[in-house]
Amino acid sequence: MNLAEFYYKTAEKRGAEQAEVWYLQVRRYRVTAVAPDEQITRQAELWKVRRRELSPADCFALAARAAFQLTVSTSVPELLRSFESPP
Repeated sequence: MNLAEFYYKTAEKRGAEQAEVWYLQVRRYRVTAVAPDEQITRQAELWKVRRRELSPADCFALAARAAFQLTVSTSVPELLRSFESPP
């Protein structure tokens, strides 16, 4: 879900050609898919209730980041600010 949003936003801001290049680069990295379990889903719900400006994908990213101590790369200012203020 997040990679699809990444592609869309990149294409919107930088063009489809740049989105394709960056998408392929990201796919080459060791990216771990995280299935949303009950704990992650609950935390994502709490993020969305408290931070309505975030997309559902952003809320799941924040919940997974906390649950698995993951690194999240983003250019979304609202998401960056959320790293400092958990729900």
